[in-house]
Amino acid sequence: MPAELSSPSVRRVLKEKWLSETDFTRSYDHSNIVLMRLEVVADALSKADVDALLDLPTVDSNGHSQEAGTELFLQYLKEKYPEAISERAEARIAASK
Repeated sequence: MPAELSSPSVRRVLKEKWLSETDFTRSYDHSNIVLMRLEVVADALSKADVDALLDLPTVDSNGHSQEAGTELFLQYLKEKYPEAISERAEARIAASK
């Protein structure tokens, strides 16, 4: 991230913006992009933020799961920012193995 965008306040603003735009029902590719953006601000994510992501719907209007990359995202958080991993997120990681 460019230096002018790397301040904690900018990261918090981006985190809030990107969390509010998160939609796991649009497409598989969109879900991956959403999670990649959130990796950029992962240090600003809280357990509550991660749990809120896990609560979002993941099935499109045709009944297909559009959730992509969630397990990889959670594993990334666990490795880099373990303080953001809640019990629910830990259970989700364990279930994916």
